[in-house]
Amino acid sequence: MPDDYRISDLSTAPSIGNSDLMELSVVNTASETGYTSMKAPVLNIANKIVNATQYVSDLQTQNKTITGAINEIAQGGGGGGDADIVKTESGNPCSFSTKYAGALKSLTADIVCGGGGGTPSTPIPLVGHSELNLTRCGVNLLDNADILTWKVYGNSTFSVDSSDNLIVELQDSIAEGSETQFISLPEGTYTLAIDTAQRIQIAWGGVKNVDVYNTTNVQFTLTEFRNDIHFKIICSSYPTNVGKIRITLGSDVKPYEPYNGIPYTVAFGQTVYGGVYDAKTGSLTITHAIKDLGDLTWNYASGSGLFYSYGLSDAYAPQGDNTYIANALCTIFGVKSREDLPNNNYCFSINYSDTKYLSVKDTDYSDPNDFKTAVTGQKLVYELDTPIVISVQSISVLSVNGTNNIISDGGGDVSVEYYTDLAEDIKDFIGDGVEVGDLANVEITTPSNNQVLKYDATSQKWVNGTGGGGASWVDVTGTLVAGQTSITLSDASITTSSTIDYYTDTFGVNPTNVSVVTGAITLTFDSQASDLGVKVRVS
Repeated sequence: MPDDYRISDLSTAPSIGNSDLMELSVVNTASETGYTSMKAPVLNIANKIVNATQYVSDLQTQNKTITGAINEIAQGGGGGGDADIVKTESGNPCSFSTKYAGALKSLTADIVCGGGGGTPSTPIPLVGHSELNLTRCGVNLLDNADILTWKVYGNSTFSVDSSDNLIVELQDSIAEGSETQFISLPEGTYTLAIDTAQRIQIAWGGVKNVDVYNTTNVQFTLTEFRNDIHFKIICSSYPTNVGKIRITLGSDVKPYEPYNGIPYTVAFGQTVYGGVYDAKTGSLTITHAIKDLGDLTWNYASGSGLFYSYGLSDAYAPQGDNTYIANALCTIFGVKSREDLPNNNYCFSINYSDTKYLSVKDTDYSDPNDFKTAVTGQKLVYELDTPIVISVQSISVLSVNGTNNIISDGGGDVSVEYYTDLAEDIKDFIGDGVEVGDLANVEITTPSNNQVLKYDATSQKWVNGTGGGGASWVDVTGTLVAGQTSITLSDASITTSSTIDYYTDTFGVNPTNVSVVTGAITLTFDSQASDLGVKVRVS
């Protein structure tokens, strides 16, 4: 636990609730009473924990108060009130953990153009998106339903049993194994794991990138989104129970969890080469446009050796900045700043002086008409100065209690705002194993029964020792039997100089006489029709 936690931060229970309010009041100063003394230390611990985990800024952003959050925790927490705050996460996969199962507060997905950056001799097509496919799943990214579409070699067959084990069988001849159809994953590092050691191969881009013998797990890293990943499991004997197979994010082998993915598909009605999709509102902000270079009117500047066109009036470019590198892609040219363009063949720039213009360096040509003919059919995707917002389908993506991974085929990151329960987070942060001796300003030495914590000004720590300097109370109880009129309670703490309070379990019934001697107290009552509980508190 953190080194700076102190006695004033202590909760003696593993969770925060009404009972802890009472316990914490004992730790607080003796001068405080009532609700104030219970509330203050809870706010103290909450502020420290909330600060430590950046919840204060979250609460302030949402116009929620620490007091409101803690008051709700005292009533049990959760329920969509002040104790529920919102966190954010982004990535692809977008990975986060929450104990709140339900709709996300918000989700946006970046749509990014793929491809481009080729040369005139080797064009690379630009890849846009006519739809967006999202999948929300847990730890396991591999759907068993996809396993059942696997290809097989020779006469091998395979199945998934009721316990999610992959079974590879041999009918009547030698078989190499079974191989997946293509699966899709974004850029990142992943682990494929099974329960029994086999030979595992993983390929993408037509290349066998992983081939490991006699292993239960392999790690592989993708540098871009791939929708052509497949893997092969080759067994040395048949039939073989490969066990539970899973793909998880990261390089650590994780325990198997059943796949719980939910797919979402949103059609755009057009091909989008750059934009942002908002799942809650169903709005698609289109940030990029595409242009055929053959549709532009070209000019040639012999001094600089550049072709230029004024046909991109809707493009974004900062005025007067020749160091600007456009957020753009082309099938046959790379992108450079205007100041670097003259020294880089087969490149382009987008700039804004008095007007916006596109410049291209291509030393294969000097005539604008020849150049126009050569680039006809080649595409340029560029950032718009004013994005275009259209309405498409909205979706409600649900989180599960635990780990969530959201995968997008849009080429960019997914950003989410998700709910989390502040009460649960505080409980997790404190944990069940925190003891008073773990606190930075507490020093416990050989504790014994009935010792108390006392502050030592020399060491500036709370230390254990014999109590003193304050009232020590002893409760003595008994029962006045129905029909009797007196009861004597005995205890060594009772003296004629003691301070004694008396209590009964029936409102309005009080003793008519009290007699005290060393070691005993006798209380006289009117005759009672039923038994009466009696307690004296001696100090």
